[in-house]
Amino acid sequence: MILIFEEEVNLPIKQSVCGNLIIGSQLTVQNTPERISPEFYDAAHKSEHTCVKRIRLKEFAIRESLLTQLLEVPHIRSIRRLFVGIFCMAILLTVLYNLAEFGTLNLGLGVFQAGFAKPHLSLAVWVTMQTATFCVYPCFIGWACYRKRLKHGVLRAVCDYAYYLGVFTFQCSFLVLVTCSVVLLELPPAATVAVLMEMLRFVMKIHAFFWSNVSRVVDNSTGVASFRQFTYFLFAPTLVYRDEYPRTSGIRWPVVFRHLKEFVCCVWFFSLVYEWLVFRQIGSFGEVKLSGGQFVLAFFSASAAGLMSVLLFFYCVQHCWSNAVAEVMYFGDRQFYEDWWNAHTFAQYMRRWNGIVHDWLHTYVYRESIELVFRERRWLGTVLVFTISAFFHEVVMTAAFRNLYPVMAIQFEVGGLTFMFVKVHMSQGLGNTMLWIMHCLGNGVHVLLYAMEYYARRNCPADMGSLLHYAVPVSWSCNGIALSGNWSTSWN
Repeated sequence: MILIFEEEVNLPIKQSVCGNLIIGSQLTVQNTPERISPEFYDAAHKSEHTCVKRIRLKEFAIRESLLTQLLEVPHIRSIRRLFVGIFCMAILLTVLYNLAEFGTLNLGLGVFQAGFAKPHLSLAVWVTMQTATFCVYPCFIGWACYRKRLKHGVLRAVCDYAYYLGVFTFQCSFLVLVTCSVVLLELPPAATVAVLMEMLRFVMKIHAFFWSNVSRVVDNSTGVASFRQFTYFLFAPTLVYRDEYPRTSGIRWPVVFRHLKEFVCCVWFFSLVYEWLVFRQIGSFGEVKLSGGQFVLAFFSASAAGLMSVLLFFYCVQHCWSNAVAEVMYFGDRQFYEDWWNAHTFAQYMRRWNGIVHDWLHTYVYRESIELVFRERRWLGTVLVFTISAFFHEVVMTAAFRNLYPVMAIQFEVGGLTFMFVKVHMSQGLGNTMLWIMHCLGNGVHVLLYAMEYYARRNCPADMGSLLHYAVPVSWSCNGIALSGNWSTSWN
């Protein structure tokens, strides 16, 4: 159920409706507790002030992804064929270039092979993470059963807080140990990013399951989730826990194979893009100085690579992979994203870009922090969401490139929050254009600075034993950019 009030409605009317909602929901919970979600059950016990400004809950329904619907239109299918043509031409150009220049057959998979080297170690880390995550359920059931045996309220409170502390400690240890393991095993950047993204997915799944089920044990409202429900949630393409989700009637295997085929092609295309636009432009950085013109050319190449990275990551992960997993899991709700390409404000883009992560942040960070901590100060909830996002993005980038270069964190905390709070009135067309320009510039800065720092550390000798080596960018001092001293313009 979603309760939405407009600001123009009088406060007494809101409070009256909220009071009736609380009474009615309490009676409903008492009569049919097994049909009430834990989020709605908790809403019945919130204060009237909280009810006045109720934040929407995630609703699941059987629906297809937006691109799945749009690709039924012949005009949109032609745009996809355009990218297929560019992909085929990139492969042909790569083959011809390497045959003419080096006399070797190269299909453009060098970046992929280097980025995902040591696959056996990556698989071992993933299996360990999955095993540790499965252990969460028996620990949860053990706490729930032991708690029932305690008669005294104080002992129950001590048991509860000890368990909460244990869950928090487990999550922190999970993050630290996995991050340290990928660094010690010296996994390459792409493999490190993939493993750490899985690490964050497991941690968010654990938090969602714990937060959604702990109130059932404490309040004795409904039975806890079964192991089957817990296992299904671990593999379902969502981070918001429910006992049951809308399910499809069967698996369309041709759809699964089509999405997997497109997933592989997107990864291949990604390797081609970075080989031509990043490696060939920035790969020698640190060995020789770049001229001003070369630096500008490298920035344009990085901007193109950054924009292509956004498009490929979106289509590869959020569309192809998520839909393939959903099809195999009979998962009915395929709304993993919205039309972010039509957004004309930064707030719209953040809501529409990645629906899976946004729903988790909205449900378990933004909503709960406002109702339990910040007391309706929604701007503080927004700041908290951006801070958490910036921190974990930077953890992934720092571990992947083995250095602290907080470009993404600064853009999240400074640029992101600025665009969220500073409202600039412009037409939707101009706003959408500005958003695409920011995409090109922002992602170009990401690719350029991270790539320059990565290659500078590979090509320049440095003091590896110094702690400052990991915090001070090497690209600032090692064969940087040589600008011409004559900035005058000749018109002759």
